[in-house]
Amino acid sequence: MSVHDAVLEHRRRLVAVIAASPNRRLACAQAGIHPSTFYRWCKQPAPVTARPVGFARRHLESRVVAMALAHPAAGPRRVADLLAAQGVVVGPSRVWRILGRHRLNTRALRYRLLAAHRSPAPEVVLLPAPRSTAPGRLNASRPGELVQMDTFHVGSFKETRLGSAKAAHGQIWQYTAIDVASSYLWAELATTAHNPSAALTSALAHRVAADLAAAGWTLGAVSTDNGNEYRAAQFRETMAELGATHRFIRAGRPQSNGKVERAQGIILEECYQPALHGYVTPSITGLRRDLDDYLGYYNHDRPNWGRWNQGRTPTQIMYPNPKLHS
Repeated sequence: MSVHDAVLEHRRRLVAVIAASPNRRLACAQAGIHPSTFYRWCKQPAPVTARPVGFARRHLESRVVAMALAHPAAGPRRVADLLAAQGVVVGPSRVWRILGRHRLNTRALRYRLLAAHRSPAPEVVLLPAPRSTAPGRLNASRPGELVQMDTFHVGSFKETRLGSAKAAHGQIWQYTAIDVASSYLWAELATTAHNPSAALTSALAHRVAADLAAAGWTLGAVSTDNGNEYRAAQFRETMAELGATHRFIRAGRPQSNGKVERAQGIILEECYQPALHGYVTPSITGLRRDLDDYLGYYNHDRPNWGRWNQGRTPTQIMYPNPKLHS
């Protein structure tokens, strides 16, 4: 019984005792309440006792809470999709209400609960969220018509030393590309001495063009920021070799490349942050494995509710003919 229910029950019993007394004013004085308060309570309807929570509801709530803790970065709609894949039908709004009752309706609360139950380990500093603003309106009617590319600085771990053991640590960069029309995502982790490499951005562009060609599409245009890895002659030559148009976004407006910026934020929230909570010592080898596993889930199993996908997975748009993907 909650505190509120206990108070109402005490009030109901007190009113019954005073009403049965031959001298109600004296009974009110002995109870320590004013007679007007007693008569006001008499006019109030009897409290409605909450129905006991049944097994079906408790079972559903336990499934929702378990799924939310298993995927702490997922929102209500994502949790509902994951439960639907297991045969549990529940709407996003109900997921939100259930998580709110258990004080687990935000990522911060779920991560705090998980951290409180972890075994003692050295503190892991999470990666900062990449800067991202609301994306503008994009036009892409088919896969390959527009691909956005960007690089994301992950950090520097102990195993990323360059050369001898005493050499300085290398910098880990994530090279990311996403097809606007299908949300199909490519991402790779690589280490360089300082800044991103034009050779690696060119290699990723070749990989994107090859995957699009295997699915029956052609690479039309690539949108990037003004970083040196995209301004380099090697990347320009790669664009000319692939027959693709290279578009630069306006300086200081990352929202022009908003789809790939948001994709990097999703990778951070749904892949890196949960993975780093399980590491005692982070490593690029482990993050590469986690990233590859997550990309398989993102492209093949994760419904995307954006303007183009409307609940379909990126693979369903990229490979409309399943035979081409077999």
